[in-house]
Order: sequence, then structure tokens, then C-alpha cells
Amino acid sequence: MTDVPPAWRLAEIVVDAEKSELLADGLWALGVVAVEEAVADDGRTLLRTSVDESATDRLQALAEGHGARLQWLSVPVEVADTWRQHAVPTHVSDDLWLVPAWLEPPPGRAVLVEPFDTFGLGNHPHDRARTARGDRDSSRRFARPRHGERFGCSRGGPRKDCGRRVRVP
Repeated sequence: MTDVPPAWRLAEIVVDAEKSELLADGLWALGVVAVEEAVADDGRTLLRTSVDESATDRLQALAEGHGARLQWLSVPVEVADTWRQHAVPTHVSDDLWLVPAWLEPPPGRAVLVEPFDTFGLGNHPHDRARTARGDRDSSRRFARPRHGERFGCSRGGPRKDCGRRVRVP
């Protein structure tokens, strides 16, 4: 017996462009956490997402209801981490850096970020600006996490309970 590496089931849905927003709304209602949108080879809209196996029948009905073509792909789990080799520290202000936890921080103060299965390192311009503002203004400063405490960087700089771990040495 051969060991099969872990893989995700990825739904690939091709739909007419004018129906893509309604279909995407239906995907969100099914509980997906992300929807990728692209142009299919035939010029229609291609939506990709992963769903829990329990939603397979509902997804099939959703696609059929919008005249869409649904196919299932198998994507190796390790593909999801290939972006890590391209991650770099992000300079925020003065000597403050947001640094992927697996990299050596540059000189200065560093917020080490480990996003796990979520996406993002706080390097979006909005996140950098909010983090810099919080660093300058001690009355609005974001809380410094204890080692291993969960923090995130979405919408307003690092904050609790967003699925990423950060550590401030």
C-alpha cells in the first residue's frame, strides 16, 4: 500500500460572468473561507474554493442552479506553503519590523508573525500604517502579546483572535 500525501479538495466552477457574483455569494453562504476568481479559457468566470465534504451536494445544486460547470481537483497540502520562500520582513517605522517567524529579524524591534493556515503577514499598506500609528501613539498602542498568544493583522494592525501568532521579543 502506498502512502498518499494529504490533499485538499478544490472546487473549480466555471460560470457566465453575469452570474459569478451571485454564485460567489452562494459560496460564502456555504461557509467557504476564500474564493479565487479568474477568467476561464472560454472567457467565462472561473471560481475556485474548498468546501467541507458535507457541503458537496449543496455546492453541486448551487452550481447547477446558475448553469455552471463544477469539477473537483485534488491539490497537495504542501503547495499552500510555497509562498513562504518568498516572504520578507516588512519595515513599519523607525526600527520596527513585521517579520515572518521563520526568518531572522533585522536589527531593531521585531514583531514575529506566524500565519499558519491563514494568509497575510501584516505587510498590506493599511496594516503597516495602522501598526506604525499604534507604535507612535502610546495611547492607541496595540497590546504586546505574551509568547504564543494569538494575534492577527487584518483590518487595523495586529489584534487578538485573527488566526495568526505573533511574538514581540
